[in-house]
Amino acid sequence: MKPRLTQKSLQKRTLHNLSTISIRGLHTNGRLQKSTLGNTSTSEDALLKRVFNKQYPIVLKAKGNYIYLDDGRKIFDASGGAAVSCLGHSQPKLIKALTKQSKLAIYTSPASFINEASVLLCTKLVLSTDGLMHKCELVESGSTGIESGLRKTLSYQVNSGRPSRTQFISRKSSYHGITQGALSVSGNLARRLPYLSALQSSNGHLVSDCYEYRGRLLNESIPMYVARLKQELRAKIIEVGVDKVAGFIIETVVGASGGCLVPVPGYLKAMQEVCEEFYIILIKDEVMSGMGRTGLGAGHASIGAVMINKKVYDKLLIQGSMQGSQTFHGLANSSAVGVAVLNTFESLDLMDKVQRNGIYLKKALMSKLGSHPNVGNINGIGHFYGIDLVKNRLSKEPFSRDLKVSEGLVNLSLSKYNMQIYGGSGFVDGIRGDHIMIAPSFLCSKKDLNHIVDTLTRLINEYFKDK
Repeated sequence: MKPRLTQKSLQKRTLHNLSTISIRGLHTNGRLQKSTLGNTSTSEDALLKRVFNKQYPIVLKAKGNYIYLDDGRKIFDASGGAAVSCLGHSQPKLIKALTKQSKLAIYTSPASFINEASVLLCTKLVLSTDGLMHKCELVESGSTGIESGLRKTLSYQVNSGRPSRTQFISRKSSYHGITQGALSVSGNLARRLPYLSALQSSNGHLVSDCYEYRGRLLNESIPMYVARLKQELRAKIIEVGVDKVAGFIIETVVGASGGCLVPVPGYLKAMQEVCEEFYIILIKDEVMSGMGRTGLGAGHASIGAVMINKKVYDKLLIQGSMQGSQTFHGLANSSAVGVAVLNTFESLDLMDKVQRNGIYLKKALMSKLGSHPNVGNINGIGHFYGIDLVKNRLSKEPFSRDLKVSEGLVNLSLSKYNMQIYGGSGFVDGIRGDHIMIAPSFLCSKKDLNHIVDTLTRLINEYFKDK
């Protein structure tokens, strides 16, 4: 007698025998079995890790500037994770805000309701722009924020009577997120390669970055350099088609794939002028560099913000609503944390402190590492600095990507020096160009900053000693 084929057995058989990806929202629907919840011995084996076969240290807790591991070590977090934890870890004021909101309401559908925390957060953010921005949308991450910005740009052009404008221009080293739309308008080839055949490559076009160290020509003044980049953008728009370009997307300070590249004076204004000339939306990606440097939720909540000016909003009003709102947009918990972050900034006058510390940090880095043979340039501002690593200081030649220099420095820093830094690559040609970054908490003292610089110095000296 053949076993009866039930829906449950068919699903089990199908999942085991086919190449399957099952995507589930982890909602409390009562379907998780008690035996599954209780068995934690294989939990690490079940986790799909970023590097599949790598043995990662396990975090027990994180507090202040330190991350505490199960092997007894404590790691100084000099990068705020991925430039996120701008107020350190387990910040009492943020936890208090999160706990208070959790007792009131955690999730309500943005399709049906709004909540006081998100209204307050958006109001504070818009007011902080001194009238430049008019409306604010709260999203779950940087990538989803970029997707939202792209959609709003397309809607703006359609509602302005320019439906043929579907193309975007970005910069060669740019990285705007891991989602398909964001990757399609990114320039960093290494991050795009695994998915290149599926990306909407025909919609993305590239121009040069604004990186004075590598881009400005000998005997070329800064105004001349800006004028050249301005003309390059104009030429690209004409090449793609004046009636086809919808938006130009840039990181105001290039983060993950550039290493804190600050534009030269006049550059952003020049790009804005070109966009206005051709009726193109300028999208400023400040996922890493915004909020004085980093995350709106300060690592205590997953949240980002998309702000638009009145000119854009007036065109969006024509269609009455925006399609594309996601499940956790404007989540009350995350919004409450965001408000607490802004309140902390204001009460402690942290923006002023960050500016002062940034000057101190730059001088300290230049003093200790500015003449190192493998340090090409030190970039950044405030609590956001990157080091351009070179094989040859005179020629500015980058290392071969096969050497994985940035990864080696990150791993050595973590394993021997008990300090977390951030590494990246690709700003030279999309593949080559290693850099490391620091993005310490805004609450760091001068002593903490000295510790970071001293540790970086020892780390770089040791790593390049035999190379």
